[in-house]
Amino acid sequence: MVYAINDNGMLAGNIVTTDFYVLLGANPTDFTITGGTCVGTLAAGATCNTVFTFTPIAKGLRTASLVFNDNAPQSPQAVPVSGYGQ
Repeated sequence: MVYAINDNGMLAGNIVTTDFYVLLGANPTDFTITGGTCVGTLAAGATCNTVFTFTPIAKGLRTASLVFNDNAPQSPQAVPVSGYGQ
């Protein structure tokens, strides 16, 4: 799974490294951040990616939130992620 983060603002956004990302919610251990390009400052209009894997430990709908800090007024940002365990 890949999640793209886009800085739609006029000013450069300060995006923290993946070391500061966290997965929270109902089933965060089913998702693992495995890489990405979101490190340091994201230029205005630029996009970076966060890569994570989904390895469900149970059947059914599994959910979590990818949470990260930036310099936007609504920080931290929370992005819902989900998968279905077979």
